[in-house]
Amino acid sequence: MTRSWLPRVVSALVLWLAASPLAGQAAPEIVDLQFAGARSFGDDALAAAIATVDTRCRSIFFELFCFVGEDRAFLDEARLQADALRLRAFYYERGYRNAGVVARVEPVRDGVAVRFEITEGRPVLVHRIEVNGAPPGFSDRALPLRRRAPFDLLAREIGRDTLLARLHNGGYPRAQVLLGSRIPADSPYAATVSYDVVPGTAARIGEVEILGTEESSAELVRRMLAFAEGDAYDRSALLESQRNLYGLQIYRHAEIRADLDAEPDSLVPVTVQVVEGAMRRVRIGGGLNTVECANLEGRWTSRNFLGGGRRLEVRGRVGNLMVPQCDQYLDAVWNLDEGYQNPTGLLSVDFTQPWLFGPRNNVGGGVFAERRSLPDVFVRSAVGGYLSMGRDLGRGARATLGYRPELTELRTEGDLFFCVSFIACAYEERQLLQDPHWLSPLTLSFSVERTDALFAPSDGFAVRADLEHAGAYTGSDFAYTRLLTEASTYTGRQGGVVLAGRLRAGVGWPQGNAGTGSLGMNPQKRFFAGGANSVRGFAPFRLGPTVLGIDAVEWLVDVDEPGGLVDGAGCTVDQIDDGSCSAAPLAGRPGAFDARPSGGEVLLEGNVEMRFPLPLGAGKLRAAAFLDVGQVWASALLFEPADLGELAATPGVGLRYLSPVGPIRVDAGFNLQGPRSLPVLTTRVEECVRGTPGCVAVERPRLTVRNTDQIVVLNDRIDYQPYTRGIDTFAGFFDRFQLHFAIGQAF
Repeated sequence: MTRSWLPRVVSALVLWLAASPLAGQAAPEIVDLQFAGARSFGDDALAAAIATVDTRCRSIFFELFCFVGEDRAFLDEARLQADALRLRAFYYERGYRNAGVVARVEPVRDGVAVRFEITEGRPVLVHRIEVNGAPPGFSDRALPLRRRAPFDLLAREIGRDTLLARLHNGGYPRAQVLLGSRIPADSPYAATVSYDVVPGTAARIGEVEILGTEESSAELVRRMLAFAEGDAYDRSALLESQRNLYGLQIYRHAEIRADLDAEPDSLVPVTVQVVEGAMRRVRIGGGLNTVECANLEGRWTSRNFLGGGRRLEVRGRVGNLMVPQCDQYLDAVWNLDEGYQNPTGLLSVDFTQPWLFGPRNNVGGGVFAERRSLPDVFVRSAVGGYLSMGRDLGRGARATLGYRPELTELRTEGDLFFCVSFIACAYEERQLLQDPHWLSPLTLSFSVERTDALFAPSDGFAVRADLEHAGAYTGSDFAYTRLLTEASTYTGRQGGVVLAGRLRAGVGWPQGNAGTGSLGMNPQKRFFAGGANSVRGFAPFRLGPTVLGIDAVEWLVDVDEPGGLVDGAGCTVDQIDDGSCSAAPLAGRPGAFDARPSGGEVLLEGNVEMRFPLPLGAGKLRAAAFLDVGQVWASALLFEPADLGELAATPGVGLRYLSPVGPIRVDAGFNLQGPRSLPVLTTRVEECVRGTPGCVAVERPRLTVRNTDQIVVLNDRIDYQPYTRGIDTFAGFFDRFQLHFAIGQAF
């Protein structure tokens, strides 16, 4: 007989629709979600405990334009009632055993508002905590559950795990902890919690077997272990040893197994199994960014050089490639003098010995030669080396002590930078700064990194501090002390949103000594701000103290050239030479001034960034909205604190593509800075014979003059604004966006 299934399906569907409270109409949209009466827990914690949500933007960034990325939510009565039970269970587990929860739905203009009315009631408090059977010397302090706190079942479980960890790390590998609790009938709001400890036999490390070594050695593995045969059993030492082995970067896999079933039970044999990776590695790569255009990099690494896990790395890097091609698209960044466009590079050889009196210590050394360009600041050439000794302090913390002597030489386009930054306007002083000299600081670094990912963390924090000190006794031609600190934090939120923040601060104290007088901090040790990893509304190194340079012959006097009269500021030669010439008439003249950053001795930066996923790009594409603030101050005088009112703020937006080499990043920061009162520098002029190099004819009075190398600071500062078009115009608005392209997150 053939079954007639269609009528049955239709009948069931009709009955379901008739029983549904929303039959014949679409479920209303939930536009608001409230928790009334909740005093002990925040709305975020309660919302995370239930399934009902309200309509919301996928990102806070879309709040003003929520139609772009909106997650709409609709009422589900069955889910709502289940959520009321979930909230009661939430409160019960946390000690509020008489809590009541009622779910109510109220119609509003665009849908419904869901409100959970909560009556928390009186909590059950912990009256007493007992730890029974613990071995001598065992600590039962600082447990998550505390006396006179609500009787939290989750904290009680964590307390058991805490006691177990202490036992396993204290020589009792087979320990057990049993839970118990009592709430007397005559005192229903006072709980006694008991932990009954069964420690088992105290044990020591037995035979240690090492497997898997081929190109490396068992002795190397044994030296990196934080335990040895005969030591008291400590599970944390096994985990630390595993981290030490991975830290060598020799092993693709490292596993440490303790045989807890072995006899006798007072000895625990341990097996260390490793899987070796490639001992030698070659990497070649390249990139593009808005600081040095194109760059190429190559490195060769031996991870077991001469055995013993020693590491040797040879690295070469070339930057500032294809600058003319970049100049076509990034004129605002690459409008530089020729000296800054020449290729830069680095060649270095680094050696690391991973063990020194213990697996937590290492020593390193190396030599290097480099040429580095800070656009519109200086070009640095250096050769030198370093020695360092580092120690792993545990839990992501590390300290390093080092010594880094290097012979350096600086080149600039003109002498304005040295004159303003160091009051070194005399030829001898400028020559002192430009001649090769030694910088040989002692360094001390401390870092803590506890994040969940290397390239794009979504949770955790990182802290770093770098201290340098140099003087005559270290072999340095410049004496100074310099401190730079940085702290970053990352918090993941619903929907894949990450809120990241960073605070960066630095201060330098120059100390005059023989040969340098009081010229201040060496240019290489001054702080500069602005750029892709700093305050992104400014081009690289452009935030902070700035000096304006102007060509005296070309702009300050009227020059009679073959192509026609060039209208200058109308100053006489005498006015230029004594500094009384005013460049104010040229304040809005494009190309008249050459703005050069001079850096400073005090740095303060703060960054807040919200990163969120986009619905495109298969999860690889993310966006960001950020606000950067910062400033550099010229002097670190004790009695002249930095003026925080001078902090510059730049908002912006960006895109990131999560590639295998790290996030490929494009950021656009908006510069809000108005006109700044800046000093103007020029050179004295002198008469010359017509036809000699540099000689030009002056209209008033009629004579031929040329610039000299004697620098003059004009008496009058001018209000300088690099954006000649107003912010209220379309073109002027977009002029203020600073574009940055780089690989890796800003922080």
